[in-house]
Amino acid sequence: MTDPLYQRLQLALKTLSLTAMPLQLDHLAQQAAAQHWSALEFLDALTQAELAARTEQHTRRAMR
Repeated sequence: MTDPLYQRLQLALKTLSLTAMPLQLDHLAQQAAAQHWSALEFLDALTQAELAARTEQHTRRAMR
């Protein structure tokens, strides 16, 4: 996507080290539009994806 707002959001997420959010953004945005999510529901889904990825990463590191 070449939308300047989209690019700015992707850059901000990466700068903030929110590594799972940029990967899930497209999929969740499409799902949110299709299911008529509120902004809070969309943000919740994005943050839950980030938390899940971090938990998984922490678990993998702990098992080493």
